[in-house]
Amino acid sequence: LLDDRRYSARAYGLVLAAVEYALRETGARRHISGAELLEALCELAARRFGMLAARVMDLWGIRRSEDVGHIVFRLVEAELLSKRPQDSMADFEGRDLRAALRAKATSPEALRLDEFGRERIGLPPLR
Repeated sequence: LLDDRRYSARAYGLVLAAVEYALRETGARRHISGAELLEALCELAARRFGMLAARVMDLWGIRRSEDVGHIVFRLVEAELLSKRPQDSMADFEGRDLRAALRAKATSPEALRLDEFGRERIGLPPLR
């Protein structure tokens, strides 16, 4: 996996974490679609990195939804994930990853989480 210099090892880890996050959110061990994975990835990144989510992912090589697809299929090749015959890169094409990250990072839920995180480490509230 790491011979592909487009993506950092952390990018692979984040995508695997997003798969687990999506499965936990659905409450069942089942196949998740490309759209579900992208949604979970954006939500997880927003929770972990807040308003810096897009910048962090950019640093790790994830700039477009197609990058997520490339990572997923590399993980499939490495037998860390599995796929169905109908799964393809087309499942990841043409989605606006940056807009989705922005929406998740600025959602009331993400802002509440950020506020909780600030209080937990002794920082004053944002407002």
